[in-house]
Amino acid sequence: MKLSLGLKLFRNLLLSLLTLGLVLGMIIYQPEPIAALQQRSDFDGESNRIVTAMTNRTPINNMDTTEYQAIALTLVNQLIQGNFGEAFANFSPATQRNVTVEEIQQAWTAITQELGDFQEIKEVNRQILGGREVFVVVCQFAKDSLRVQVMVNSDRQIAGLYFIPVQATQTFAPPSYADPSKFREETVQIGTGANLLPGTLTIPREGSNFPVVVLVHGSGPNDRDETIGANKPFRDLAWGLASLGVAVLRYDKRTLVYPQEFQGSFTIKEEVVDDAIEAVNFLRQYAQTNQNLASLNPQSIYILGHSLGGLMIPRIGARDSQLAGLIALAAPTRPLEDLFLEQTIYLVNLDGTVTPEEQQLIDGIRQQAEVIKNAAWDRVPANTPLLGATVSYWQDLQGYDPAIAAQSLTQRLLILQGERDYQVTMADFQGWQTALGDRPNATLKSYPQLNHLFIPGTGTPSPAEYQVSSHVSETVIQDIADWIKRPSP
Repeated sequence: MKLSLGLKLFRNLLLSLLTLGLVLGMIIYQPEPIAALQQRSDFDGESNRIVTAMTNRTPINNMDTTEYQAIALTLVNQLIQGNFGEAFANFSPATQRNVTVEEIQQAWTAITQELGDFQEIKEVNRQILGGREVFVVVCQFAKDSLRVQVMVNSDRQIAGLYFIPVQATQTFAPPSYADPSKFREETVQIGTGANLLPGTLTIPREGSNFPVVVLVHGSGPNDRDETIGANKPFRDLAWGLASLGVAVLRYDKRTLVYPQEFQGSFTIKEEVVDDAIEAVNFLRQYAQTNQNLASLNPQSIYILGHSLGGLMIPRIGARDSQLAGLIALAAPTRPLEDLFLEQTIYLVNLDGTVTPEEQQLIDGIRQQAEVIKNAAWDRVPANTPLLGATVSYWQDLQGYDPAIAAQSLTQRLLILQGERDYQVTMADFQGWQTALGDRPNATLKSYPQLNHLFIPGTGTPSPAEYQVSSHVSETVIQDIADWIKRPSP
């Protein structure tokens, strides 16, 4: 029996749409819990800044409850008791503009349908994030646990609400093509000012003057490994390329580390482009310090963007003409609102039926997509949420065609596409082929068995693939390394 807008569909939609790169509203079902970032030791042994701030990991009945904590617990209890209107009244005005009472009720109902009846609050984890008190309230249901993450601002109002599934800790084995003896890793920080982004620089051990690739995320609040379900495609890329003599820089995305910066109006520039440029600047400065001289080649810096990151490679390339090359993996060329609708229709049809509730969801997304396409922004309030983002986000993307924009780039271009990708499809790859196919600075290739994460598979692709631990194709790793080392045309 199919759940009515249940967690099963909700999870599928979110896993799918987050990998497209959209920032999805205030109430989300997040694939990776923030607490899971504590398990980072499997790849770099560091503590992330948003985790090290966490304290008071204490059972609820032994806790010295603070005022802010009491506000968070009151909200959770209102959800448990079904008092959704009272819960909504405690939200900040900015948060109220991004979510409705009905959406809160729908989300909580879906949770109880999937996890069963609520049983108890097990513990509360406290952290400070961007000057706000954040509490992760671990709730036990009949079938499983759930983390309810509540952000409280200085006015003692709810500034964010996130539903995060509790996942078993997974051990991520390195891919067979990665040889840890051939590279080393350094913990670094990207950017300027107070809000730095933690990252990892992977450098080959033998040799010098290495080319280096900056990895640009394709999801919303993503970590440096681009962890999606049971997979870490950016770690695969970093370790695989470093084993072949190519250095790699990856970093946690700003929407993960500083989500409070994206509560109001913002654009993809703040979400993606600015930090990619900061990463390039960091590498140039790093290569010129005395202890790092000759380790990296500042004249051989490449950008690799996945999904939304790939969509932005023309803008990144236009910002920095000194980049040696630009690589796009699963990069859309069609408008994001079209992909959003297309993915939703695909997912709800996976089981061969569409319920009335699912059709209502499709119709709602279609209506929002039409608002975006009509672009009558003078008649749309600036704070109107459209497909999980604000008006300013969609205004910035209006009329943007990445394939056409890429025609003016002078850097080398590598465009790669998985043919089993149902999120960014071969129709998007065709857009790149049409615009760049005859250009000497562009190389394009597709892979019949690969999905959106460039992981091999068979059969009908679905979000379930992302929950099976696997690795980026070795062929893709080798193709990227060979292209980087190939002389320019």
